Amino acid sequence: MSFDLSQDQRDFAEMLRAFFGERYGDKGLRAIVDGGKEYDPALWGAMTHELELPGLTIDDAYGGSGASIVELSLLLEEYGRALVSSPLVATSALAAPVIACTGTDDARSLWLPLLANGDITATWALLDAVGEPDLAGRDVCATRSEEGWTIDGRRRWVLDGAIADVVLTAAATPDGPALFLVDTTDAEGLSRTAGDSLDPTLLLADVSFDATPAQRLSGAGCADGLERAYALVSIALAALQLGCLSATLDMVVEYARSRVQFGRPIGGFQAIKHRCADVFIDTETTRWVVYHAAALAADEKTTTADLVESAHLTCVYSSSHSFRAVANLLQVLGGIGYTWEHPGHLYFKRATATARLLGSSRRRLDVLATTMDALPSPSPALGNLT
Repeated sequence: MSFDLSQDQRDFAEMLRAFFGERYGDKGLRAIVDGGKEYDPALWGAMTHELELPGLTIDDAYGGSGASIVELSLLLEEYGRALVSSPLVATSALAAPVIACTGTDDARSLWLPLLANGDITATWALLDAVGEPDLAGRDVCATRSEEGWTIDGRRRWVLDGAIADVVLTAAATPDGPALFLVDTTDAEGLSRTAGDSLDPTLLLADVSFDATPAQRLSGAGCADGLERAYALVSIALAALQLGCLSATLDMVVEYARSRVQFGRPIGGFQAIKHRCADVFIDTETTRWVVYHAAALAADEKTTTADLVESAHLTCVYSSSHSFRAVANLLQVLGGIGYTWEHPGHLYFKRATATARLLGSSRRRLDVLATTMDALPSPSPALGNLT
């Protein structure tokens, strides 16, 4: 597949970088890290009402902009570069795709406009008791009565789980897994416990349901839609990690140019040059992988199986390379990178935390290995390649 960004897409990315630099920047980041703020409501209001970012990929029939996941990836790269903290990722990159992929017509018509307009915030509670994705509802079950549906179970490490207006989760039903929505306003049996996140810009919480009233959003047989939604949010996560890589590259090059030792910039020493080159390679190769996956996801001809495989490969690649890049950054920075005042440690925390935000790379590799085992054997005509 041949892929390159259009001029409009490049202009969009530049506008976002300027917006987050002016409206958030180091001052906004420090208000989160040092001031203990969850997020800046004024910034969220500007993102919602001025730029209409929450509805970027929501179909225009539901009040959104109708853009593709390529544009969402551009948004999340710049968002991740600035380490912005807001409900955007949980609402637009987690909740909106799963409703769009699995929701009934009535559910999409009701909830997607509310997300697109920023009227409510939402999140998708994905992870089971051991921190792996549970799309089949192993840890959450739904029961139907004359009064409606209730759900029981627990989800871990839910992004914005303690502050979102609505929480989505897959739950087991007699006719298979289905998507359910819990309105957190005075919901009976709902327990949300905020945890101490390694990354202070990511608000994580454990969410428990105990006979909690819930609305069923999907019909029967939505397993394929849940898989597709999970693939889309995985690509979005990789774009967020790419933002971490982009900022890391900028920092390591700037410091190597400005830090002087033994009468010359440390970037002139071979060992530092090699680390800078490694960060550059990790960043640019990850960029190609992420946007290739996003372009594949934007193609309506792409099957769910191909999309899932691409998403797993992309997330494994971006997770490992973002961690390696920030590790190289800290080596180049030396002691200053470990001080609270320098942002280097914050990017290290972001790379570490996002590697488990939607499940482990080990689980993704297991899925890929299973897929490879199911492939047909090579043709005998190829001979012995070993």
